[in-house]
Amino acid sequence: MNIREYIDNDLTFLQDSLVKLNNYIAATDPLKRIYTSDDFKKIYTEDVLDRVHKQNGIIYICIIEGIPVGFIAGIIEKPSPVERTCSIAATDGRIIELFLEEKFRGTNIAQALMQKMEEFFKRAGCNLVWIDVFNYNEIAKKFYSKCGYETRNIEVCKPIYFNNL
Repeated sequence: MNIREYIDNDLTFLQDSLVKLNNYIAATDPLKRIYTSDDFKKIYTEDVLDRVHKQNGIIYICIIEGIPVGFIAGIIEKPSPVERTCSIAATDGRIIELFLEEKFRGTNIAQALMQKMEEFFKRAGCNLVWIDVFNYNEIAKKFYSKCGYETRNIEVCKPIYFNNL
């Protein structure tokens, strides 16, 4: 196993992985509001790469026998002026995506990707690492808990009207 930084040749793997991840999350959505549009692959991948570039982040790719099997993307978040007025001003890391091909899950590769990203965040002077997890993604919630992450914020919603979304 080799974990290295993302290179341009990884674009197709990154795009396909983001589609697989979004399809998985969509399948867990009881409100069926998450879906993967025809242009998701291009637009969302560009957004991830743009955020990583603009926010001094990084993407690591896990390679096994010359084939990419997983990735993790993280960014550095600086506190906003408003945040400085109501909380301790700190630089935080945020994991924005983590994906591992299904046949490699449960093999400690995801933990290795997490450790690599946490090391990056430590070198960048981050105080905390944040991850947003879709509430219905039970596998991810258990995994992050196992890695020492705990719930800090909870976002709630209530459906009040359906108009054939």
